[in-house]
Amino acid sequence: MEKRKKLLWFSLLTVSLIGIGFLLGMFGSALKPPANAGELSPSIDIADLEPGEILTRDVNYDAGGKWGFRYIIYKNYESEITVFGVPLREGMVNMPDITWWRWGTECRNFGPTMKNGKVVPQSQFKCHDHELNTWFAKENVWDLEGNNLGKYTEDMERVRFSIKGFELILHMYY
Repeated sequence: MEKRKKLLWFSLLTVSLIGIGFLLGMFGSALKPPANAGELSPSIDIADLEPGEILTRDVNYDAGGKWGFRYIIYKNYESEITVFGVPLREGMVNMPDITWWRWGTECRNFGPTMKNGKVVPQSQFKCHDHELNTWFAKENVWDLEGNNLGKYTEDMERVRFSIKGFELILHMYY
């Protein structure tokens, strides 16, 4: 009886290992990224981006243009680049209702305070629309690093990127 039990366990283990090997052989190549990975990632020419400037790119999700995404590329005065991502609804920034991607009010003029095409140091990302209600106006404010200065709302979403020459290649979120 003990011999049969060992034989059964050995057979089960052998068949399992052969099955796993067979599956890895068939589907193992699907676990590797494709040879053209990253070729379709959006890229933005940043050759003309000077310290203290912002560059934006909008991308639509659907053919109707109702939903989209805005990349905000900020080059600070130390020449460090940060990329933020904000959702769009009908071409306007969809301000967060505590969390991003939860419908809030729409903002036509979102960004830091600008003067002569440059970001005013120590300014904040916010909605500059006058009709914004008081609570949203106080809560939806972020420093230039994307950290929320309100009490409840999330920080701005950062987007991973790499730079090749003067091309900034956008990846997924941090």
